[in-house]
Amino acid sequence: MPGIDRGIPGDQRAVGPVIGVVLLVAIVTVLAAAVGAFVTGFGDETKDPAPQFATSVEYNRSPAVGGQILEITHASGDRLATADAHLVVTGAASVSKSNPNDRRAVALEPSASVESQVGTHLTASETIRIDETAFEERATGSPIGPNRYLDLSDAVVRLVWHPGSEQSRTILKWEHEA
Repeated sequence: MPGIDRGIPGDQRAVGPVIGVVLLVAIVTVLAAAVGAFVTGFGDETKDPAPQFATSVEYNRSPAVGGQILEITHASGDRLATADAHLVVTGAASVSKSNPNDRRAVALEPSASVESQVGTHLTASETIRIDETAFEERATGSPIGPNRYLDLSDAVVRLVWHPGSEQSRTILKWEHEA
C-alpha cells in the first residue's frame, strides 16, 4: 500500500528546525559565557596577595614631653617593600599643654614615611614609630610646637599596601581603645 507510508518524509522534515534550535541555544550559551567572563574579569591576571605579618603595637598614652607615641613592630611574617607601604593617620590632634580644650587637627608630614624609618623593607623586629615629629598642624603647616603635645586618643592609624595603580589594601589598622 503505497499511500499509507506518508509519515517518514514528515519526520525527516522536522529534523532541520530541531538542529537549528539546538545550534542557536549553543551559540547563545557560548556568547553569554564569553560576555560574563569579560565583565567579571575572569581570566585576568590574579592580583598580588597582600603581605601577611604579625605585629606588636605599643601605645604610650602619656602627654608628657612631646605627646603620645605609637610603635608598630613587625614581629614575624612576610617582609614588606616600604615603597609600597603608606601610613594613613586620621583623628590625631595637637593639644595645648595649658588648655586641653585647645585642639588642632594634624596631618602626617610628607617626610614621615615607612621607608624613611626602616629603609627599603620592613622586616621582622623593625619598628615604625609614630610620634609628634611625624606631624604638622594642618592649619599652619608647621610642626607641633613645644607648648603642645600629640594626642592619638581619637586617632585611627592604617598601614596601607599599594603596590600598583589599581590595587590597595589596608594591612594594619589601629584604633585607640577607650
